[in-house]
Amino acid sequence: MRLAGRARRPGSRAGVIDVAKVMACGRPGGAAQLEVSVVVSPSWVIADVSGEADASTVAQLRDALIAQLPPEASQVIVDLSGLCFIGSLGVHVLLDAARILADRGGSLALVSPEPIVARMLSLTGADELIPVYPGMAEAQRPQ
Repeated sequence: MRLAGRARRPGSRAGVIDVAKVMACGRPGGAAQLEVSVVVSPSWVIADVSGEADASTVAQLRDALIAQLPPEASQVIVDLSGLCFIGSLGVHVLLDAARILADRGGSLALVSPEPIVARMLSLTGADELIPVYPGMAEAQRPQ
């Protein structure tokens, strides 16, 4: 199965989306689910996001990343390795969180997005506004 989009050079894996993995993300009955766990440490707030960030779950994402964020939090890392889909509203939440943290003198970093999530971040330009790292160690290095 080939997804519509930009043509790839033969042998190129850039932008390849594992359709089977995306389909496995869906829940019976089509109901999207999102899980967010937040760990606050002295240096970082780490949010582990998994499932789907779409119109039906964006309020939960906003609550975890913005509403419940401790006021003293300035360095936030969002681990996207378990996120199998993000819609435009989810991207908007990430951009809002980055803006709020920047206003406090802090920063937001994204870590380990799945290819389909990385593609959405790229298509929307969010990856030019929020740093995206391949792993947690890279995101935690002093900038």
